[in-house]
Amino acid sequence: MTDFNTMMESHPPAVRDAVRRGLGMSVSQARLWLGCALAGKYQYIDRVERPEPRRIMVMGSLFDYLCNTMRQDKGFCDIATGLDTEDINTVLGRYDIYADHINYDADQLQVPVYRDCDPITFYGFADRDKDGTHELLIDHKFSLKPWPNNKPKKHAVYQAQSYLWAATAMWGAVPRFEYHVLNAETPDIQIIPYKPRQSSIDAVPTWLLKAYEIKRGGVYPAAENSYRCDWCDYKGICPKVKEETETQTKLQAALKEAADFDAAFDM
Repeated sequence: MTDFNTMMESHPPAVRDAVRRGLGMSVSQARLWLGCALAGKYQYIDRVERPEPRRIMVMGSLFDYLCNTMRQDKGFCDIATGLDTEDINTVLGRYDIYADHINYDADQLQVPVYRDCDPITFYGFADRDKDGTHELLIDHKFSLKPWPNNKPKKHAVYQAQSYLWAATAMWGAVPRFEYHVLNAETPDIQIIPYKPRQSSIDAVPTWLLKAYEIKRGGVYPAAENSYRCDWCDYKGICPKVKEETETQTKLQAALKEAADFDAAFDM
């Protein structure tokens, strides 16, 4: 699997330098800081070791790897750590279905996108520049189930908006954008065009800088969004989750005590 440092070599020296000095901001970093400052601290400041990634994330990484290597590199077993044979065969099968959509002679894969957002630099990698013309960016997604109603999920649109914002400065025009979604449940390919409002693209610097301010602010509260807590890598050490768990335990104990009292009284 191509590691991060190798991938970063495709970015200009100024971008690599910004990342080295802690002034680079990817969309995944920004979303984490904005979603839960404490999780951002655990990951990017404390460097707390993360648990093994969830099954669907490993399946997605394997699918991306197959797309980037034309399935010619058989060393993907290292990427598939934690997947059983059925999961691996599912991803291999989905790639075989999807491979005809990739023009390996003309498409550019893992395309670096970047843009200055003083004092930080935004950077990322678009999965595919169709035909290398800068007219259509494609993002590969792999999910457990098809995306409902053929619409992009909320977490995915931040990536598209930021990539389009960067691409506009790099190439002088806003390219089209598509999600190509494969899933573990069915062999269907969802091709979902996404055209954000220009105001959404123009707003990207605002939330990038907000994420940076949170990062450098020195105060890192836990998120109040319980949905995030369900999939957070750090819920095992989060004091907020611990407090809520203890509260639930006490509540359950009180309810049981009350039920036992009622049962005894009924007798």
